[in-house]
Amino acid sequence: MKILGEDKNIDSVYVEGGASLHASLIEERLVNKVLVYIAPKIFGGIKAKSPIGGEGIDDPNNAFRLICGDITKIDDDLFLEYYLNY
Repeated sequence: MKILGEDKNIDSVYVEGGASLHASLIEERLVNKVLVYIAPKIFGGIKAKSPIGGEGIDDPNNAFRLICGDITKIDDDLFLEYYLNY
């Protein structure tokens, strides 16, 4: 990220990855916007994947706070835009 910002003058990166990458970027406070798609389908089970990995947060008071931006309905899906408040 430092190389992109300092050497390449890139100030915005779209990241689409797995739970570990997402957790790492949030823990390093490198995320300022979260885009979420919600489809009307329910998955679950003990082996279900989570969008955020890492150690997690034990105390809800220490959770990363999201500020709601736009909400868009696309057919039966929802597209949510949030901003992180560190």
